[in-house]
Amino acid sequence: MDLSVTIKAIAGLGRESAAQTLDHLQPGDRLIGRVLRLDGDGRILLDLGKFRVTAHSEIPFQVGQEIALKVIRTSLPVQLRLDTETVPMASESLSPLASADFLQAHEQKRALEIIDRLLSLDAQNQPAGVFGAKVAIGPADNPEGAAETASKGSLLFPEQVRNALQQLKTFFDPIGPPAPAGQHAQWLRSAVEDRGFLFEIKLADLLEKVQASAGPPQEVVDTPGETFVPGLDSRSTLMQTMRQIVARDLKAQLLILKDFFGDLAGSGAWSDDLKASDTAHLQRTVGQLMSQVEKQQAQAIRRAGEGEVFQIFNHLLQIKDRSLPVRLKVYYPQKSRTGRTDAGHRIAVLLDMDRLGPVRVDLALLERRLSISFYVRDRNVRATFDRHAAAVSNALAGMFDRIQISTHISRRHIVRFDEDDRQGGSTAGGIDLHA
Repeated sequence: MDLSVTIKAIAGLGRESAAQTLDHLQPGDRLIGRVLRLDGDGRILLDLGKFRVTAHSEIPFQVGQEIALKVIRTSLPVQLRLDTETVPMASESLSPLASADFLQAHEQKRALEIIDRLLSLDAQNQPAGVFGAKVAIGPADNPEGAAETASKGSLLFPEQVRNALQQLKTFFDPIGPPAPAGQHAQWLRSAVEDRGFLFEIKLADLLEKVQASAGPPQEVVDTPGETFVPGLDSRSTLMQTMRQIVARDLKAQLLILKDFFGDLAGSGAWSDDLKASDTAHLQRTVGQLMSQVEKQQAQAIRRAGEGEVFQIFNHLLQIKDRSLPVRLKVYYPQKSRTGRTDAGHRIAVLLDMDRLGPVRVDLALLERRLSISFYVRDRNVRATFDRHAAAVSNALAGMFDRIQISTHISRRHIVRFDEDDRQGGSTAGGIDLHA
């Protein structure tokens, strides 16, 4: 294919510095580039190893994809052409589940803007709501359970929908600036446990506890996030916890929004202040997120049926002031019939660092024994990590009985971490992050 990519600027460099950076290039040279960012206007940020470039292309690339390029012209603007003779190994690009199944940055940005506008309009119209559609409010808002109909701008915004929009906004909001480790740990735990993949599992665990608890249930407060009321028996406390799970979990909120926007689109009743195209975009976003959750749940069920040791769930998390999202891959060891597992825990972190490039860190914890393995792409980076190994060990001293740290040069190990999805039980359980 005669498809070309024209480089208009070297990222972070002026024209003179850019020319010096490209002095070593000659027409005919072949390069391997990795897509770091996609912009809505066709611009892409490419990592070419020793430098990064901002390019423009009509080719539909994906974040994380590795592409083979051939140098056509070295004078600015530099021109590269897609090299069909040198094709990177398929396993060295991100798996489909890690890229195409997730929303792109510009799609998330627009969804956030629409949610902010919805919540703002709702606040301006309280106690009257934004939408004039016929909507079943439900027992919590209408004791009779009847549907209320009103003219545009006079219908109460259902509390469930308001909470669902707020939770979806939290899902898209990036983690903020550096904070105490405890805050980051709480944010990460919520991000992993409340993303919808474990929704039915959490409810099933609670139902077992409710059935095993003694005493008649008592009245429980409906307000999402309400603290436990002193004096409630254990069963009522568990029921209240169940309501809180439903109020926080992403899958439950997606189901609420899917039904609400579906009914709204079917009735054709739009607010004068809200564009139908915006609501349609949000409806598509909800559908795509729901499809992602259901697809990964189906894969987990398939793995369990095939007797594989681990269930795997993927996450993409936005970090403030970072062009690339954090990619999280959580492996849950299958429990035995006794409810125990001897697989231990493992965390694999794949970082795209500004100066050191891609670095993978594997952390394996078995009882109180911790093993940390760094995988880097060249000797200079390895020397940097070796110099700091003792400091890492000293910082963790006292938390574990044994700490083992090693550094390896392995580009292949870095780019192939997605193969864990296809190899199933070949690796230990853990979390993979790609930042």
